[in-house]
Amino acid sequence: MKPRSIFFLTLLSVALASPSSAAVFETFGPGTAGLTAAGAGSLKLTSPQMRASVRFTAARSGELSSFSFGANPGGGYASKQNDAFVVALHADENGKPGKVLAPANETIFNDGGARVRTVRFSPGTPVRGGSVYHLVIAAPLADATTRIFGLEYALLGQSVVPVDSLDMRRTDPLAAVLESKDGGGGWTLIKSAIAAHEIVIGGEPQGWGYTGTVELPLRRGPAGAQYVMQTFRFTTSGGAAKAVPQHLRLALRPQGALAGKEVNVFAEIVTPVGFKTVAEASAAVTLTDASRFEPVELSFEGGSLTEGASYVLIIGLTDEVTATPKDFLFMRGYSWGIGSPNLHELSWQGTTGCAHVSTDASALGSPLRGADVPFLIDYQPTN
Repeated sequence: MKPRSIFFLTLLSVALASPSSAAVFETFGPGTAGLTAAGAGSLKLTSPQMRASVRFTAARSGELSSFSFGANPGGGYASKQNDAFVVALHADENGKPGKVLAPANETIFNDGGARVRTVRFSPGTPVRGGSVYHLVIAAPLADATTRIFGLEYALLGQSVVPVDSLDMRRTDPLAAVLESKDGGGGWTLIKSAIAAHEIVIGGEPQGWGYTGTVELPLRRGPAGAQYVMQTFRFTTSGGAAKAVPQHLRLALRPQGALAGKEVNVFAEIVTPVGFKTVAEASAAVTLTDASRFEPVELSFEGGSLTEGASYVLIIGLTDEVTATPKDFLFMRGYSWGIGSPNLHELSWQGTTGCAHVSTDASALGSPLRGADVPFLIDYQPTN
C-alpha cells in the first residue's frame, strides 16, 4: 500500500480550464490557499473612539436577526459584562460605514468562557439581498491599559504566485474589516483581513468560519512520517450521478533539505470505511523557494466519484526524504482556533468533516476540528 495523507474536500461549483489541458473541467474543493505569512490578527479597540467594521454583502433579502463574531476580550472585562461592546448596522457609503440603520438591542454570551460574542437585532430590521452593509463594533469603556476589546480576523492569500484561496471573497468580493480611530469619522481598510463572523438573515446564516491558519506538513523518512487527511462529501455542481477525477491542485512549500530536491508526492481518494482506493494521483515535483508556496498539479488515474458519497482524500510523500524533522513539504489551511462553541457551519463543508494528520497512512489520525485542507479537484461529470 502506498503511504497516504487524507484531505477533507469542500464544494466549489465553478467551471474552468485545467492548467495542463485544453479540456474544460468542473472543480470541487475549498481552494489551494497558498499563503506566505501568518494568517491571523486582532483589531484591538483601546479607546471609546475606536471602531471595527465587518463589511458584508447580504446573501438574501430578509430580516437581520443576529451577528456573532470571534472576540479577543483582553483584560479588564468580566466574562459576561454586557457593556463591554455595542454593535450597530450601518449602510455602505463608498465602501465605508454610512448612515446608522439599527442598533443591536441584546448581547448574548456563550458559556464556558468561549470568545464568541453575539448580538441580536429587533424584529423588523430588514436588509436587501445584494446590498453592502457594515456591522460596526465599539467598546464604550475601553482604555489603552486595563480595558481592551478585540475583533479576531484571518488574513487571506498573499502568495507570490497566483493561487486560489479558501476565501469567502469567492461569493462576497467586498467582504472586509475596517478600522476607525476617531469615532467613525475616518476609516482604514485592514488589507487582506476577514473577520470570523456569522450573520443570520431570514433564518439563514452567512459568514466566515475561521480565525487563523494551520500548517499541514508532509513527511516521510528516518525522522518520521506524517500524512495530511480530510474527510468530505462529494457534490457535483450540476447534480450528475458520477464524476471522473482528473487533477488534484495544491500549493506546496519546501523546508530544509527538500528545497531544490525532486520529491514524489501522491494522493489517494479512499472510502471512509476500509480505506478502499477509489482514485490515485502522483507527481514528481521540485520546489526551490522555501519562502513561498508554489502551485502543484497531480493527475488522477481512473476512478469514479459518486454524487453525495463520503470520501477521504489522502496526501503524502512516496520517498524516504525526511532525514531530519526540518525536511518536509507543507500546505497551509484555515482553522478555527478560539474554542467552542464555534462557527464550523460556516467553514467549507461545515461539520461534515475536518482535516486530520496521521503517522500511519492507513489510519485517519487525529482530527483538527475546525480546520480544512486546501485543495482543488478538477473532474468530468458522467451519468
